[in-house]
Amino acid sequence: MFTHDFYITNINSIIRIDSKRAPSASDFSGKLNFNELIFKLDGNVEVLFDGHKFTDKKGWIRFLPKSGQEVEYKVKRIEPGSCIDIFFDTNIPIKCEAFSLKFKNYERMSTLFKRAESVWRQKKNGYIYAAFGYLYEILGILFEESTYAPSGKLQKIQPGTDYITEHFTEDFSIERIADMCDISHTYFKKIFTDAYNMPPKAYITQLRIRYACDLLKSGRYRISDVAEIVGYKNVYYFSKVFKAQTGTAPSEYIKNII
Repeated sequence: MFTHDFYITNINSIIRIDSKRAPSASDFSGKLNFNELIFKLDGNVEVLFDGHKFTDKKGWIRFLPKSGQEVEYKVKRIEPGSCIDIFFDTNIPIKCEAFSLKFKNYERMSTLFKRAESVWRQKKNGYIYAAFGYLYEILGILFEESTYAPSGKLQKIQPGTDYITEHFTEDFSIERIADMCDISHTYFKKIFTDAYNMPPKAYITQLRIRYACDLLKSGRYRISDVAEIVGYKNVYYFSKVFKAQTGTAPSEYIKNII
């Protein structure tokens, strides 16, 4: 998964590639001078990168980290299609291995990539600022919607993670979530923890307390109301969990806001 401690220093280029006009197999092995984000608009390719194997189809995003060392990078076309590739640099190396994952909202992501490529190609006044803006928005969506894990494993737990995102204020067992994915509770917990750097229950607690902070900031709800809204029937237990997560009690949190 991406770390949050970098910022973009340069966009080298943004290009759209139509595989109908490109070789059916390409070898790009060598040093990667820039980080790459590639969005597959359509078609199907097999990718071998530094020991990782990916099969990218419509709606998939691939990230390749900048490398000062020689790496193996080969692409084989399975079905003709096109993609948009953004080459960019950051102030510090991005601490993340190469990954490929399917983005849930194809239209949203494809629109951002297409707009970034369009402004870069036309190069009108201010195009660099616009391109930076689109790239930051793309990265923001990846931080928000996607968490790195090997793509096959991430897909295995996707029904469960989607359910958690929609129902985190409700009471349910992790066993129930694992059943949705047709895997064991232990295996679900392992994949989830590897992907999100915390167990499912801790993640649910984090979602609840973040939601509670937003509700308290609004100034429209009492602490007892907030506790119930985010899923805690006991306000005293809610206060205990809130303080453990934020370092301050709900009442003090409100005072600090005021």
